[in-house]
Amino acid sequence: MTRQGMKRIASLIGALFIIYMGVALVSESVPLFGRYQHYVIVSGSMEPSIDVNDIVIIDTRADFAEGDIIAFETSVEGEEVRVVHYLDASEEVDGETVYFTRSEAGGRDDWEIAAEDIIGVHRMQIPRLGVMFNFFSSAIGRVVFIMNVIGIIAIVKILKTPSKKLSRRDAHVQR
Repeated sequence: MTRQGMKRIASLIGALFIIYMGVALVSESVPLFGRYQHYVIVSGSMEPSIDVNDIVIIDTRADFAEGDIIAFETSVEGEEVRVVHYLDASEEVDGETVYFTRSEAGGRDDWEIAAEDIIGVHRMQIPRLGVMFNFFSSAIGRVVFIMNVIGIIAIVKILKTPSKKLSRRDAHVQR
């Protein structure tokens, strides 16, 4: 394979990786890297540890213990939601382990959680980046993202195109 062919393949792989990361960052349905999920915090229940609009990175394969910050699915007013709270305690209820959570403010939450409802353990957070994620998750944000990608590709193509400088003799002939 020629050097030019190798450059094209590397460029294509790089472009596909950038597109994948862009989609992963603006969509909760695409995992960042295998075992990690990300969520934007939308309520102040975990402040000051985790603020509204922070992005939390959740390890979906980690073992959890009391005191860990976990992400889990539960029903709030008939709607399935994902919540990030402390794992407060576990108890045996009718032969099954039930987990209880609490917010930063303290006090046990009302819901009971089964092990299969726990998504994973909080590993890190990125402060205030959720504002951008929420924007790019909206219809107008996706259009802006696509237009930016197209604009960057166009600029790169223009900059890579060799310019044809005319010599004085060539400029005189073309007149």
